[in-house]
Amino acid sequence: MSLISVPILRIFTSYCVSSAQDNTKFASSGGDRSVFLWDVTTGNTIRRISAHLAKINVVEFNNDASVVASGKSIPMPVADGHTRAYA
Repeated sequence: MSLISVPILRIFTSYCVSSAQDNTKFASSGGDRSVFLWDVTTGNTIRRISAHLAKINVVEFNNDASVVASGKSIPMPVADGHTRAYA
């Protein structure tokens, strides 16, 4: 993982930051119960995902950065989108 510098990451405390393998984007999560996806080049927010009921301690991309998993702890349940079974 490489280090990324962004002028102002978030107003709220970030508990976890994860970068995509190609280092084009990263995700941050925290006590505001949201996941933010960021563009590394511009430093702009790509998307805000607000679906959690509690603070988020873990955020991670899959290998091709097409999926972001987020949750409260490790291990965290991840659902298969096709079968809806939890891994």
